[in-house]
Amino acid sequence: MEHEFARLNEPALLAATRDLVFLLLPS
Repeated sequence: MEHEFARLNEPALLAATRDLVFLLLPS
């Protein structure tokens, strides 16, 4: 179950990380 959950959350995690990077990066 843990592996499955991680697999399903991978795209969401990637998107969240990208959003965070864009927010932290100076415009």
